[in-house]
Amino acid sequence: PTVAFELGSKGDNPLAMYLCDTYTIPTNLVGHPAMSVPFGTAELGLPAGVQIMAPTLGEPVMFRVAAALEEAAK
Repeated sequence: PTVAFELGSKGDNPLAMYLCDTYTIPTNLVGHPAMSVPFGTAELGLPAGVQIMAPTLGEPVMFRVAAALEEAAK
């Protein structure tokens, strides 16, 4: 897991920006639903999140998992 980088800090490094998306690209290419939800805070009080992926047409389960995670993080 990694925390978010400071806004604008990687704008001059396209490779670093691309590498931040490496976990989303395969899911987008195959058409699986995915989402991220807030899940507390990490280092230095920065927000943390969880990425949830589901099989094709698995949105109902994905949304229930997201709701449970959001509730647990309160």
